[in-house]
Amino acid sequence: MENASKALIIAGAILLSIILISLGIMVVNNARNAISGSDLSDTQIQTFNSKFSSYVGNNKTADQVYNLIEAVQTSNMTENRSGEKRYVQVNIVANASVGIDAATYGADPAANSAPVTKTITKLPSSSSYKVEILKGTSGTETGYLNGLIAYIRVTKI
Repeated sequence: MENASKALIIAGAILLSIILISLGIMVVNNARNAISGSDLSDTQIQTFNSKFSSYVGNNKTADQVYNLIEAVQTSNMTENRSGEKRYVQVNIVANASVGIDAATYGADPAANSAPVTKTITKLPSSSSYKVEILKGTSGTETGYLNGLIAYIRVTKI
C-alpha cells in the first residue's frame, strides 16, 4: 500500500510538471508572436508609403490633391477592414484670400479612431499646392509607427 501511494504521488508530480512546461511554452510562443507581429519590415513600410509619396512636392494641381485625398480615404478604409489601423490624415491649410477653407480628411493616427469618408471640398483649380508628408517615430506628435506616413499637409502656394 505504501508503494502504491508513492507511485500516485510521483505520477501526480510528473503530470503537474508536464502541465507547467506546456504552459511556459505557450507563454513564450505568444510573446514571440506579439513581438514579431508589431515590427514592420522596410519593404512593408516602403509599400505603405509609396501609396502617398508620389503626391509630395510643390506645384501640385487641385486634381492631384483630390487624388491624394481619395487614396488616403481608400487606404484608411482598407486598413480599418484588415484591422491594421495604420491611418493617414490630410489637412488642408485655410487660405481665405482664395476661398480655401481648412479641412481634414482621413483618420487621426494618434487617436486610432475609425475613419470616415468625407466629400472632398472644392479647391481652386487655377492654384498650385504644396504637399508635405510629415514622418516621425512612434510616440511623437508628427509621426506614427516607425516611419509610416501619418500626416499630410496641403497648402496653397
